[in-house]
Amino acid sequence: MAALAGSLSYHAVFFMDVALPDEPEERMRVISQIFTSPKHLKIFRALTRMDTWASVAQIVKKTRVSKRTVYRIIKDFRKADILDAKTVSRRRVYKLADRVKWVGTLIEEPKVFITLKDVPGRDRLREMLSEDGLLKDVVESLIESTEPLTLRQISAQTGAWAIEVKSRLNQLIDEGLVLKRDLGYVPNRKVATEIIREVSG
Repeated sequence: MAALAGSLSYHAVFFMDVALPDEPEERMRVISQIFTSPKHLKIFRALTRMDTWASVAQIVKKTRVSKRTVYRIIKDFRKADILDAKTVSRRRVYKLADRVKWVGTLIEEPKVFITLKDVPGRDRLREMLSEDGLLKDVVESLIESTEPLTLRQISAQTGAWAIEVKSRLNQLIDEGLVLKRDLGYVPNRKVATEIIREVSG
């Protein structure tokens, strides 16, 4: 547990509020990577949202991560017993193991999320917001609101079609800057505000 806490210390300000199960050392080492490596995090998040078995091609399409990198991370996950695997019609498919579903809960836990000091891929986010005006408008709308915003509310505030706003929200969720809650979408306010300031400056 100490290894994980150390790896995550710069990401969150209070892990004493989260109960971490007793896991094998190798699995905890890879779980630590999920929080410190943008690509490990992106692939893990994608897998948590896939209810069915997924092939490498499907993971690549969902994450836009190279096939070579997906294979490498799958190897890491398999070695740590994070992924289950089977063969369907001569094709190898994967699914997140039930025994590590608690990691997804930890990633999406609101109290942990809103106190993140940083997000993976900050430079990439800065570039995305600089190049995509609607993406920047969506983030600014979320920052300005004190409550979660629905897709319809964000669409109305930005003056964009809902399908376009939804596409941007999915990008922001994948990058770890926005979280989808039951009542709507919320930003990592601290980091989002800093990045918007940097882009606008």
